[in-house]
Amino acid sequence: MGFAYNTKRRGVTMRINHNIPALRALHQLNMNNSKLDKTLERLSSGLRINHSSDDAAGLAITQKMDTQVRGLEQAKRNTMDGISLIQTAEGALNEVHSMLQRIRELSVQASNGTYDSTDRDAIQKEVGQLQKEILRISEDIEFNEKKLLNGDIDRRAFPEHEDIAKIISLSDTVKPGNYKINITGDATKAIIKGGASTVTTSTIGKSGKISLNGEEIEIEATDTASDVFNKLRTLGEKVGAKLTAKDSSGNPAQFEFNKNMKLELEINQYGSQHKLNLQGSTDLLSSLGLSAQTVKGKDVEVSIDTTNSDFSPSATIAVKGNVITVSDINGFEMKFEAQKDTATNNSAYKAGIEEATITKSLDPVKSKVFVDTYINALRNGNTSSVAKTKACTASGLTSVQTTSVVDAILAVGQVEAEKIIPSLGDKIKNNLGKSDNEIINAITAIPNPATEEQAKSALAAYKAAVFNQTKINVLDAGPLDLQIGANEGQSMEIRIPNLSPKALEIENLNLSTVEGAEYALKIVDEAINKISGIRAKLGAYQNRLEHTVNNLSVASESMTESMSRIQDADMAFEMAQYTQKNIITQAGTSMLAQANQRPQSILQLLQG
Repeated sequence: MGFAYNTKRRGVTMRINHNIPALRALHQLNMNNSKLDKTLERLSSGLRINHSSDDAAGLAITQKMDTQVRGLEQAKRNTMDGISLIQTAEGALNEVHSMLQRIRELSVQASNGTYDSTDRDAIQKEVGQLQKEILRISEDIEFNEKKLLNGDIDRRAFPEHEDIAKIISLSDTVKPGNYKINITGDATKAIIKGGASTVTTSTIGKSGKISLNGEEIEIEATDTASDVFNKLRTLGEKVGAKLTAKDSSGNPAQFEFNKNMKLELEINQYGSQHKLNLQGSTDLLSSLGLSAQTVKGKDVEVSIDTTNSDFSPSATIAVKGNVITVSDINGFEMKFEAQKDTATNNSAYKAGIEEATITKSLDPVKSKVFVDTYINALRNGNTSSVAKTKACTASGLTSVQTTSVVDAILAVGQVEAEKIIPSLGDKIKNNLGKSDNEIINAITAIPNPATEEQAKSALAAYKAAVFNQTKINVLDAGPLDLQIGANEGQSMEIRIPNLSPKALEIENLNLSTVEGAEYALKIVDEAINKISGIRAKLGAYQNRLEHTVNNLSVASESMTESMSRIQDADMAFEMAQYTQKNIITQAGTSMLAQANQRPQSILQLLQG
């Protein structure tokens, strides 16, 4: 235990063991040094908050602000990348526009009567090259390895049965959902089927002109079978038709005289707008098994399901050849391509015709009317019994005669549905005429151990087989999403449809004839208008994104300014603090030295 000698002189307490004034001076000096250290740290870093202890709330706020600022800056870079992508696509479409304008110019030129077939052939060659380049651009143009014009950044859509119809394009206003279409009649091409040639010599023995769609060839009496075939084939190529020679068995073969061979001409395009007009002297044509005639193709026949799909009742259908366009309000448009012979090759249709004409030996014409009417009535939402009654009335056949025909048609759908749900039974057959949801509920009801997805698949398979129906699933995936904000959900959707020659409907242009050139004018005008619309949309996208960049810049600047007020050091204030703390520290050091000297005065007392 320490000994303390205390005495008082002039009211002053003097101690040996503890130098209280020195301790007090040291404490103040340490505090001032700590403050000076913080001031030096702020001056050297430029930050007011270097540690969470400097300003706990301020640190949390500035970190949140920093997150937003960095997100805004990245969003601005994203937006500028989006502008570059749009400029790339728009630049490619500028060239497509120029090529379409050139094709239209050539169409006008080819429509003029001052040009002969050789001149139009030269024009057609240029058009062919322009079509190939438009196709190449639509398939190859890309930005950062992302295809831009082939439909990859459009909304995804998949038909469940591509053997019935395929998707060509969708407009921007088509919403995700399920859309159902029925192909009720096939599109056909104009076709002329000749009879057997009556020429029995090595040469044709007759001369004259043969005209096809206004284009002519001269047949000489000395022409061989090969000469005649070559001339007719060249004539067909000029007007966009294919010539085929077939033997007595109907198989393609090399054309010869005195072999009962037949000639067949087929136009290259589907639809009623395309025809074959064959003219010539009767003797000359008949010797080749042909006759003067005009034949037109047929447009596809189609219906849409507005009850059990997302097509609205106000939707309308337009057909051109095998291309189906469904349109509605607000720019809604879906384009499909019906596949070849999908209606006539429909298994249920064929089963019904076979049962009626072969098994029951019913009149072929009446049988066709019955099967067509029955299936169409089912498509229109009638029950099987009502559909049968309508079909009997239309065909003139009786209910007894057609019972097995109906069974044959529905059996095909049953087989397809039971591939998915073996225990299906008659659940679909007995509920035809009801809504899809009611049929699905009937399928999933006890005792059928089927899930809702299985029921939907089974019903789709049934309707594909019997109705020739396919469901198009439009997904919410596919469009290009630009992240143009700092937070979740702050994105912008960009969609560019497929712009191939097929989508623009210019793949089969034929300017080799005046008629074909005039028809091309209408088609090319529609394609130009479509490209103009797409370019206008891309321009709107770009203008919007440029405003987005400006907005993001202002937001980032304002947020950074706010963050700076909290986080950054006021250098003038901190320098004033440094000067103050430095002087106080120097004074404190001096006073500590003085306090340390005070116990020396006690020695004088001890020496006395």
